[in-house]
Amino acid sequence: MPDPKRKKYKRKDRLVAAKKWLKNYSGKSLIEDYTQWFGTNKVCTIQELEILGHEINKDLKNQIFRDHERKCKVAKSQVVEEYDEDIFDSSQDGDFYFIAGYTSGGAAYGITWEQYENEIKEDHPSEDESDAFDLDDEIPF
Repeated sequence: MPDPKRKKYKRKDRLVAAKKWLKNYSGKSLIEDYTQWFGTNKVCTIQELEILGHEINKDLKNQIFRDHERKCKVAKSQVVEEYDEDIFDSSQDGDFYFIAGYTSGGAAYGITWEQYENEIKEDHPSEDESDAFDLDDEIPF
């Protein structure tokens, strides 16, 4: 079942509807009920109730704000951990330097450590193997 229209309101429309809702409100937990009725988070609820002229207990308000901040930090750290795991865990393992993808059977394919080391040696040969630039050679310009 789709969400009621009131849960999709922007703040402007929600404040208009909240004035009417508050006139008929007879519950015991204003913050919890407002949050559930309009589908907002508690920080938004507190801000809107204050706009509408309700005083919120400072200790309760501070607690809700701290909880919200803590949840945001935890969520952010989880996103960072998932990002790190996706990059490093799935792109390298014992056999592969870089895993480009997986076959339909689940086998990894990509660049092996051996291939990578061979290419590095080709791109950066040691001084013994390379034709070192000789200062006595003529410069063509």
